[in-house]
Amino acid sequence: MEQNRKDILHWLSVFQTDTMVVHGVSMGAATAIDAVRKSPHPMLFIHGSKDSFVPTEMVHRLYHAKSGKKSLWIADDAGHAESYLLHRKEYVQHVRDFLAH
Repeated sequence: MEQNRKDILHWLSVFQTDTMVVHGVSMGAATAIDAVRKSPHPMLFIHGSKDSFVPTEMVHRLYHAKSGKKSLWIADDAGHAESYLLHRKEYVQHVRDFLAH
């Protein structure tokens, strides 16, 4: 059972790497963009400008893929999941402003 799990994870990794190299898009990115395009709900995108886990370019792609009500805030000097920690007042204000409209 454990060997089957390892084999499946290996081939998923190979498939994802192949997709990234050959087509220039990750499966995670394609899935996120597709989900954003299909969502009828308003979206507030918050991203740290120094995020080394999810490139800032990705939030711009998601933002542009979204139709309808949307807003984007890039938190200066914030890494992954640090926007609230480093910019609490601004973070809260962006959320309040988004929910108010």
